[in-house]
Amino acid sequence: MVYNRKTKDFINLTETLQNKCIAEIADQIKARGNVKVVLIAGPSSSGKTTTSKKLSMQLEVLGYKPHVISLDNYYVGREKTPRDENGDYDYECLEALDVAQLNDHLLRLFKGEEILKNCYNINLDSIADEDYFEVVRGDAWQGTKFDPELIKMFEESMKEAGIEKPGNIVNPVGGCDSTPFHKAGVRTVTFAAQDPVMTNYYHTFYDTPDRFSVETVGTGLDVVLRVIDKIAAVEDGKRAGKESAETTEASAE
Repeated sequence: MVYNRKTKDFINLTETLQNKCIAEIADQIKARGNVKVVLIAGPSSSGKTTTSKKLSMQLEVLGYKPHVISLDNYYVGREKTPRDENGDYDYECLEALDVAQLNDHLLRLFKGEEILKNCYNINLDSIADEDYFEVVRGDAWQGTKFDPELIKMFEESMKEAGIEKPGNIVNPVGGCDSTPFHKAGVRTVTFAAQDPVMTNYYHTFYDTPDRFSVETVGTGLDVVLRVIDKIAAVEDGKRAGKESAETTEASAE
């Protein structure tokens, strides 16, 4: 098939076969009846995420409500990531993951508990129009209002980054990518540097890379990093307060 230059047919055939295999796996999961977790392993770029999404769809057909948990959300951060023999960050080793937190989340999910209490989502839209840095506070089309604490953090961070006229708007066109996270109970907000008025480049072929400048993107990333620092400070404060309360309780005993 490849020899006859029918590459497209070959790709379609292999994808059809893969979908058939995934459907059979879903049938096996249903036949066992007591499966709580399915683990998908493989090196980077091997198709784990794609496979998990396809398997989720097959399980939904069978009446399940699966939730995909990506290990990408459990990396320990660069400062704690081991390096390989060449001095590069080794994201493939087990030590690059916060295994304790992963285990804790899985056990809590098995008990029917929530794990999204301390989750934050920052949705970045286009960072190209230097005169229109703005935090998007909600989605009028779908009637959602995003997290007020995150909105305040972005307003403060934009001022700290030297942005003279930081904006605060509702999503101007269509649905906002933050909305699904909001509906799932995750604290979320959208940040952009984009003219909120409909333009000829919005979602068209005129939206080309030359619209983006290093300075504008750099300012946008500066704002996001400032917000991340504020989130970390809030969470560190919560942990310190909890540890202090536990210490006081132990002392009283």
